[in-house]
Amino acid sequence: MRAIQVKEYVKRPEDLQVVELADPTPHPDQYLIRIHAAATNFFDLLQIRGKYQHQPPLPWISGSEFAGDVLKVPSQLPGGKTPTFQVGDRVFGASQGAYATVVAAKEGALRPVPKGWSYLDAAGLFVTAPTSYAGLVTRAKVQKGEYVLVHAAAGGVGLAAVQIAKALGATVIATAGTKHKLDVAKSFGADHAVDYTKPTWPEEVRKLTPKGRGVDVVYDPVGMITNSMKCTAWNGRLIVIGFAAGEIEKVAMNRVLLKNVSIIGLHLGMYTTMEPETVESTWKGLFELMETGKFRGTVFTDEEFVGLERVPAALKALGARETWGKVVVKVPQEGQSPKVLHQVPDGSITPSPTSDQVPLFDFELISSFLIPRQEFCDRLVSITTNRHRILGHPVCISNRKYARNELMFNFAIVLEENKDMSSYVTVVRKLAKLFRTLEEHGDFLSQELDGRWGGMGGDGGIGMGAEGRKGGVNRQDRGKRGKIYALCEIILEDLNNYCECMIPIDESNTINIKLFPLYPPPPPVKSWHVPLSTVRLDSLMDENWDLTMQKIVPFIDGINSIRRISELADADYNLVKSCIEHLLYYRTLLLLPPHHFSAVFAPTSDLPLFLSSPSMQAECASYVSTSTEGFPIPTSRLIALYSSLRHGQSLKQWCMEQGRDGHLEGIDLRRFVTFGLIKGLLYRVHKWVIKGGASAATALTGGSNNAGGNRIGGNGADDSITIEKRRKPPASDTVADIDANNGETSEYALHTDGSRAQETTVTTTAAAPPPGRTTTPNPSSKLTPSASFDTHTPTHLYQTPQPSPPPPPPPSSSTITPNPKSTTALPKPPALTSPPSSQEPTKTYLDGTHPLDEICTDLQGSERQVLARLKAGVGYAPLGSGPVTAVAAAAAAAATASGAAGGGGGGGGEGGGDRTGDGVGLLVVQR
Repeated sequence: MRAIQVKEYVKRPEDLQVVELADPTPHPDQYLIRIHAAATNFFDLLQIRGKYQHQPPLPWISGSEFAGDVLKVPSQLPGGKTPTFQVGDRVFGASQGAYATVVAAKEGALRPVPKGWSYLDAAGLFVTAPTSYAGLVTRAKVQKGEYVLVHAAAGGVGLAAVQIAKALGATVIATAGTKHKLDVAKSFGADHAVDYTKPTWPEEVRKLTPKGRGVDVVYDPVGMITNSMKCTAWNGRLIVIGFAAGEIEKVAMNRVLLKNVSIIGLHLGMYTTMEPETVESTWKGLFELMETGKFRGTVFTDEEFVGLERVPAALKALGARETWGKVVVKVPQEGQSPKVLHQVPDGSITPSPTSDQVPLFDFELISSFLIPRQEFCDRLVSITTNRHRILGHPVCISNRKYARNELMFNFAIVLEENKDMSSYVTVVRKLAKLFRTLEEHGDFLSQELDGRWGGMGGDGGIGMGAEGRKGGVNRQDRGKRGKIYALCEIILEDLNNYCECMIPIDESNTINIKLFPLYPPPPPVKSWHVPLSTVRLDSLMDENWDLTMQKIVPFIDGINSIRRISELADADYNLVKSCIEHLLYYRTLLLLPPHHFSAVFAPTSDLPLFLSSPSMQAECASYVSTSTEGFPIPTSRLIALYSSLRHGQSLKQWCMEQGRDGHLEGIDLRRFVTFGLIKGLLYRVHKWVIKGGASAATALTGGSNNAGGNRIGGNGADDSITIEKRRKPPASDTVADIDANNGETSEYALHTDGSRAQETTVTTTAAAPPPGRTTTPNPSSKLTPSASFDTHTPTHLYQTPQPSPPPPPPPSSSTITPNPKSTTALPKPPALTSPPSSQEPTKTYLDGTHPLDEICTDLQGSERQVLARLKAGVGYAPLGSGPVTAVAAAAAAAATASGAAGGGGGGGGEGGGDRTGDGVGLLVVQR
């Protein structure tokens, strides 16, 4: 056995050492007990220093209080009595030599562990509980309604006294030296708590009693009788339990006479000799309190002490008054400390004689976390060590059928430290829950631990698998190591290879685990988006799929929009949208913009990646080619085609331009654009419709009055502005401002970095100017703003009815080019299938937050038809006047329309001020 043997007295508990000794040979009247927990006592500190009144002859084994199970019963008891306990019974008691793995004890020093109590709780019962019970019941005879003062109420005997006094119906006043200890005393039932380090504590105690009369009973294990008489009632009883303060108190007997109190001593150990019947009645009363739940264990839980090597630390903490309750040390038996029962691959966690693999980390450093204290069981545990992460979910099952009153186990998974563990958390938790159920219902784990399965008998507690690593024994060898090892290996292999496993355990239980990766939320899905599948959805679909999902899969072809898919599948649009979001979440779809020839595409900043990637070039050539002969498309032609796409040029215009030179020969245009979108080489330039007037133009450009007080004006019946942004190197850092009132040009400089310049073409259609007002466009007018921005992502330029929306970031360079046909109204668009009605909700699309693709999809018309419909919905009033920015002023000058009435603030025109008209119109903005 292992034990703490004292060969000579020591000055401090740190000098104690654990040694290997032969198991004790019990006397004929003694039991042999296997210890699972040993409690510490203050007299243990005195005994190891040679200062206790009862010192055994050297050498001797320290400790006296324990809990364990019976290994051997007495061969002969006095009077031929039959032994009360049998082999395997759980007992607690007191006998010299408790700081060991085995101890011999007589029957009179043993009691059965109360039902539902653990070894840890029972180990601290034998000394403290009967002391408090005998002191309060046998000696003080506490009655219901009395006031009981318990000193050192957070100690072992103190907490026992608090519970017993409360069970007797008394009001308990507890004293202690710290707030934490006072809180502990109250948690065990104390009605009041007083700090006895304060000089006025007796007065505080008196105030807590009726009319300040004092307490009826004082329970004193410290040595505070003199001061306690200051707050003791007439006919009070003071119980002397001990002298934990270190000095034997001297009491002035005249005060005892004047207060008419009784000072009563208690020597519990002598009751065994002098009144053995009292001992039995004491234990009977205690067990009744335990059965009714009025008395519970008082084990110190702020720190855990496991193993005989931790006894010195426990004694040191006890002597330093750093603890409360009963300090108990767990005593694991040999082979019962935390260890790896199974590991896959073999040798990956701890060294193995059958494997040359070097362990991934030092198991001893983390073993206490994998099999932790009970408070941390049934929780997810994540440990990082040596660039690896161990995920576990320890389980503790309490049942007296187990040798240690409990079974603790943990199935852990080892990952690389930087690997995403989110999908493995549910796996670990599910394994813990499953094996707990299997063990509770059929002893699934303990059968192998006890050797009841053929092939493997063990005594460990952790099954571990190193995810992502190959190894382990062959499947035909698994039976030699037991079922648990076989399960660990199959789970590891199947999760690594297939991300799921389904393993039958018996006729009614199956391990069914699947790794579900946690992805970020899918992007917003719009009605005009075109889904393109990246996997063969039809090959994955079966009869268990959602009905809506089954209906829409045949129409996901990279051509149909989501709105169109819901129509073709005859399915609710919201359900279709949910299905698309589901497929997006699992990364089986891509969302593309609709493909039509009025769309505008432009290259992104990732185009150089295409230039430097031969594999991407080859993939593109193969994907976009229409040749059945396999003729390759020159890489230079693909690069030139992608580079030639630009802002302001529709796909139709681009096709006509490139087709004239034969550059599109042998190329599938849809696939060409789709490949660019998928690879991030292209992006779609969207159009946004804004219900506008001068205020809309101001919101669009985000500026203030220019120097000339320019205005956008016009009384035409079909006012609209289309702004297209396309990239162009900056031509000048000079802004040409054309006054709409007099046609003069003024120039002023703006700073620009020129890093990403853009050209803006503004096309305005308006009615003829009013008499006396003419404006001459300047085709050479240029505008270069002071900053640049990336137009890959559509930006909402204007939102109503906010009075002062924040300005958008300006483009890097803008060139305003007049439209030579600006004096001619746009041709009338073809009629829609149903004429516009004033009841149609077209105005909801005019807040600048709806791209034209969405509007066309919802209204089911072409761009031309939809724009006409929107204009009909908002009316045909002219754009109003008002202060505008340089961009808006230049736009007005570029159009062949007259300025509106009212001059600018800086130019001193007619009407002056910031007056705006009542007219409305449409701004169609491409970004």
